[in-house]
Parts: sequence; C-alpha cells; structure tokens
Amino acid sequence: MLYLPFFIWFRVRARKSKSSGAHSVRYTAVAWCLMGVMLTVLFCGLAMGKLAPTSWLGAQVGTLFGGIGYFFVVSITFA
Repeated sequence: MLYLPFFIWFRVRARKSKSSGAHSVRYTAVAWCLMGVMLTVLFCGLAMGKLAPTSWLGAQVGTLFGGIGYFFVVSITFA
C-alpha cells in the first residue's frame, strides 16, 4: 500500500516522457484559429496582386520580392 502512489507516479512519468518526444506536436484550438487567420490574410493579400493589381497592396505583392516580403511581414506579425 505504501508503494502504490510511487508506482502510479513512476508509470505516469514514464508515459509522459515517451509521449513528449520531438515528433509529437499538439496544437490547441486557439493555435488552429490563429493559423487559419494567418493563412486567410496571406492568401487574400497575395490574391490582391491578381484581383486588383492597380491598388497599392496589389502593386506591392505583384512582384516576386514584394510577395516574399509580404509573406515575411505577415509571418513575423503572427509569430
């Protein structure tokens, strides 16, 4: 009876150490929502280069370096 709490604790600790490896990543609901919002902002902003190329944002993201710059600005902002 005295060993039972330690037995349970060691089992739980061993199971947590196995499951918390480098390949197991869990995302919360908030993280999924933020990733969805970030992808929406990225796709909408990059689409402006085709949908409205004469607008300011469309002119900026219409070039290769402008699109890459927009990607990094949005990624850094959400990070």
